[in-house]
Amino acid sequence: MRKSIISLLLLLAVLPLMGQSLLDSLPGHRMKASYTYSLSQGGAPMKEVSSGIILVQDNAYRLDALGLEVYCDGQKRWSVDPSAGEVLLEEVDTEDMLTNPLQIIHNWKSMGDRLHFNSRGKDSLDATAKLDDKTSVRVVLKDVVLSEPGPVSDFVPDPGKIKDYILTDLR
Repeated sequence: MRKSIISLLLLLAVLPLMGQSLLDSLPGHRMKASYTYSLSQGGAPMKEVSSGIILVQDNAYRLDALGLEVYCDGQKRWSVDPSAGEVLLEEVDTEDMLTNPLQIIHNWKSMGDRLHFNSRGKDSLDATAKLDDKTSVRVVLKDVVLSEPGPVSDFVPDPGKIKDYILTDLR
């Protein structure tokens, strides 16, 4: 469940961004934004789940959510849990939107009426998506900044920081 929520967060964060013009601008750029997301299951009121910073570049991303630091270089994803001293390493399925949510950049229109924009601005977005299992996820992005691409190493955990962590390699 935790991994699914993180994937959904990223999926919603990058899908239409602030509209077609920004979406068209994302390839070849880096996006950084602060985010909050809330979750509602079975019609219950929305409850804020997490907030933090998200960084996206091409098929790579980095975010902090639920106490985890998630890094993805487009091929591998590291879920780092500093409090437990553990790292989960997985391959990214390049075709699956849930395990590689950046695929939604190419398919965001397929969400149809399951996606509702609460508001859009030049550097902000507030959107809610309704999932098939009656879960609603609301993502608010603020202070969105597009910049030139940076090093891919920004999307890989620092080896010195995790060298003593327990590694579970699921590749």
